[in-house]
Amino acid sequence: MDADLTLDGNALGGVLQDVFAAEMTASAGCCGGCGAVEAVGALTVHLHAPGTVVRCPHCASVVLRIVWREDRYLLDLSGLRWLELRPSP
Repeated sequence: MDADLTLDGNALGGVLQDVFAAEMTASAGCCGGCGAVEAVGALTVHLHAPGTVVRCPHCASVVLRIVWREDRYLLDLSGLRWLELRPSP
């Protein structure tokens, strides 16, 4: 993986706020690969793929994929066991 194109999960803040209408970088998720629980802001984000690929910082499993297509987002959350959603105050 090219470290120059790898960011942390905070790079997802704007996209996830558009999708979920809430601040998501502090929300926790559980990796389906290794079971590690981390805040979205601690995940690794790879922008050089077609779309955005988000990986677990512990085992490098893909936990989330996001693609913008015309007028909608396509999300693949199959790498997450769960994702915590808290409503904005």
